[in-house]
Amino acid sequence: MKSSIKTLIIATAISFSLTSCVNIRKIFGIESETVDFPPGDYIGTAKTILPEGDNGEAAAFKVKITFLPKEAELTDGIGVLALRDNSQRFFWRTDGNSVDSWNVLFHKDQNVYTSLSENFEFDGLISSSEVANKLEGRLHYNANSKIEDFYISAAQIFKPEIFEPKEPIEIKAGDEFEITVAKLGKDRDAIKVFYKSSEAKKSKELEIAKFSTDPKEGTKLKFVTDKKFAKGNYSLYLVRDGSQRSNKIGFAIK
Repeated sequence: MKSSIKTLIIATAISFSLTSCVNIRKIFGIESETVDFPPGDYIGTAKTILPEGDNGEAAAFKVKITFLPKEAELTDGIGVLALRDNSQRFFWRTDGNSVDSWNVLFHKDQNVYTSLSENFEFDGLISSSEVANKLEGRLHYNANSKIEDFYISAAQIFKPEIFEPKEPIEIKAGDEFEITVAKLGKDRDAIKVFYKSSEAKKSKELEIAKFSTDPKEGTKLKFVTDKKFAKGNYSLYLVRDGSQRSNKIGFAIK
């Protein structure tokens, strides 16, 4: 438990340090393009933090934390915590480097429509990348004088994406073709490409094992079709990390 808390404190300190760096860059007029805190649904697990000396098994629950968008001029935003078949509203506030890391604080909205015997507060971090926005932190929950602490790990996961080509892809067997993609992540080994005939009803899905990425433009994937490729219409899609599946596009072998 001490290790988790220490890690969270250090990460929070780094986040505030990054914020200061951004402010300095603004003063000298060298600020790069900024990114807003990413609101939306974060889905994951809430794992109980056991008291020191308790060797029992920590329980884990599904959790969904929703940060609703707020107007730029407002300090606090509104959100909803869904945990253990119960959902409650909260107020949230963030501070970060306006690029890819934010410290997030929220606490329960205590009003006449809620149970005043329940209260909670959260302190954690959100980190943003091409493939996911991740939320991690500690949730302190007090319900009818029963105090519980949870370690929250939740995320918004983005599926890989294939952009529809401007012109239909029509090639001969053995020719090379290229597609434009997004949200692949840095690990190209985690990407698999599949295709199947669009004409045969029971066509098998086959993997294209060989493809390349343009080193100067990471959003391009290039393929060389086999000379024995049968003529016809096909569909193609990507899979990242074994489960995140993209949309499909079509191509034709003439």
